[in-house]
Amino acid sequence: DLPMPHLAGFGAAEAILGAEGAEPPCIVALSADITDEARARCDEIGFKGWVTKPFQIAELTAALRRAVA
Repeated sequence: DLPMPHLAGFGAAEAILGAEGAEPPCIVALSADITDEARARCDEIGFKGWVTKPFQIAELTAALRRAVA
């Protein structure tokens, strides 16, 4: 989730994707924030997908499948 206390989704993704020697994982954003700014930042950081809350399991499953394809 993008807005979380202590370490939000943006910061967590930046830390994970910036780890040296690590294979970049597939990260999908899950958030109620549907602003263009949030989506643009996800693209800049390297998220592979986006799911807006509230969501259906089928939406999350489809986003994860697209992200790893």
